Amino acid sequence: MTKRVWLALLLTLALATGSLAAAQTAETTETVETAETVETAETAEAASGEEAAPAAQEDQVVLTVNGEPIMSSELQSVYQIYAQQYQAYGMDLTDVNNQQALVNMVINILFQDKLIQQKAAELGLDVFTQEEEQEIQDQAQSTYDQMLQMYLAYMSDESKTEDENRQAVAQQLEAMGYTVDTIAQNSRISQVSTRVYDYATQDVEIPEAAVQTAYDQGVEDAKARYAQDLTAYGTDLDSGDIVYYAPAGYRTVKHILVMFDQAKELKELRETLAALTPEDEQYAQTQAQIDEIMAQVQPKLDEIQQKIDAGEDFQTLIDEYGEDGGMKSGTTAQTGYYLCQGNTTFVPEFAQEGMALEKVGDVSQPVLTDYGFHIIRYNSDVPEGAVPYEDIHDAIQSQLLNEAMTAAYSSMINQWAQAAVIEYPQASEATLEDISQEEPAPEEGALEEGSQEEVALEEASQEEVA
Repeated sequence: MTKRVWLALLLTLALATGSLAAAQTAETTETVETAETVETAETAEAASGEEAAPAAQEDQVVLTVNGEPIMSSELQSVYQIYAQQYQAYGMDLTDVNNQQALVNMVINILFQDKLIQQKAAELGLDVFTQEEEQEIQDQAQSTYDQMLQMYLAYMSDESKTEDENRQAVAQQLEAMGYTVDTIAQNSRISQVSTRVYDYATQDVEIPEAAVQTAYDQGVEDAKARYAQDLTAYGTDLDSGDIVYYAPAGYRTVKHILVMFDQAKELKELRETLAALTPEDEQYAQTQAQIDEIMAQVQPKLDEIQQKIDAGEDFQTLIDEYGEDGGMKSGTTAQTGYYLCQGNTTFVPEFAQEGMALEKVGDVSQPVLTDYGFHIIRYNSDVPEGAVPYEDIHDAIQSQLLNEAMTAAYSSMINQWAQAAVIEYPQASEATLEDISQEEPAPEEGALEEGSQEEVALEEASQEEVA
């Protein structure tokens, strides 16, 4: 977006919120660019002899999309929502570059939303049957009732009747923009957006050859990457990414975790004792503290060890005694944890002892960490080689399909954007490319390419969705 266009929009936003701080910051940064805009504001103020705040707060047209306006009140509302979110991430919105990045993002979001609404109407995708409308209303009423009850639980005044409390909460929700009608309208907008996405992606298919090609490339890339960094394999497993290849040097382990409140204290006492000699005055006192703590946990450790020695199934003992939820359900309960030399995913004591076990089936002595005692079993070796094609075929196909659908949707939105007639009443320099350089994402819109601040805003937005 050109600087003059952005500054005009920022001034509009600042006036709408009743504060010229942001616009003044921009003015000192780009005096030449804003001379005309600032001069107009100063002339108006001088002519009236009074502050222009009342007039400035009037709702203004920020831009029009195919003749339909986006108002300053919309810009203000969305800007404030995102400003609160990004300030929580530590974003400094007194910085002019961050302001510009956020204004750019908000304008893109509003532009895309308006465009989707228009095209949905042209395609008849915004029409709901009587049954669909009834379902929307019923769901909106249910959502509102749940919200009302939640607020009543926290906001009820014992000096008021139930009806008075309900009315007070209803008024508060309405002031916040929560009514049955607004909830229903948001549901319609969401469903229309989904219909537009489905319309754009209805013909997308992934041929089998593309899946095979992606698999072959994935195997080769994984082999090269793991050769450079063995721990990357464990990272990929933990992240849920598609894993194409298993490198040599990995094993799986399972463990029984016995937790107790004084684990960290015991660990520190043992470290202190290791630095002392029996002749030191503190040695006997430290040993006594260790013995006192161990007297509480040793019986349980002995009981587990007796059952291990008797040949009882290790997973059964995990289920009975273990306090690591990951060992009782889910994928890790079946496979165990993946370890290799140099692994930093787990606490050092656990990783070192797990790798020190010599052969599959070996069980360690209790290993102390800040979490408690771990009794570790060498569960299996991870065979080196490519993951079988059929094991990850569906995952690859799904990933390729999602990527292709996103590309098809973005392409359609960009085509609509290129054909759109966009006007900035306050800054005629605007061009279509100014607000549609970056392909918008299906849900949130997209930032224009540019500063590091814009990238940071986009990453923060992605974290919230996650």
